Amino acid sequence: MTKKLLILIGLAIGLLCQGQSYVRHNGQFVSNNGNKVRNSSGTVDEEVTNMISNGTFDSGTYWDLTGAVTISAGGANVTLAGGANIGQSDVNMVTSLLPSTAYTLQFDITIVSGNAYISIANFAENITYVVYDSYPNGTNSKQFTTPEDLYGGGIIIHGNETSSDNPYIVDNVVLTAD
Repeated sequence: MTKKLLILIGLAIGLLCQGQSYVRHNGQFVSNNGNKVRNSSGTVDEEVTNMISNGTFDSGTYWDLTGAVTISAGGANVTLAGGANIGQSDVNMVTSLLPSTAYTLQFDITIVSGNAYISIANFAENITYVVYDSYPNGTNSKQFTTPEDLYGGGIIIHGNETSSDNPYIVDNVVLTAD
């Protein structure tokens, strides 16, 4: 009886520690809540695991924030683009980034007017994965490949100091290996 109870507890802990499950559906990641999702051709979409912990910003847990950014109402609220960082160290990620590996980062941007002008880098900000670019309101996705000499990792979404000061919200951050 004790052995069965320990096995059940171990399985429950394993399920709680896993990253949120997603599927790649029509070019975007959608939460499948444990269900199979079929694409337009009727085949089951590929299941992937989000490498980001708490990508829905239910709280500030696992996130490092610098500059004019706060977490509230289920999003990272950037009130001033200049120097705002939304980051997650590799220690806080579900799975660390690996060298020479292709990834897709998807995130939602909610902005009142204009675009959010951001870059994507490693947590130490000494490797830029995606140079500054303009991101519109809605779901955005960027692919990048880590360098072969990557040590450590983590991820930073960094607001550009020279962009206009349009406040925006980042939410639903999903990082997957391709």
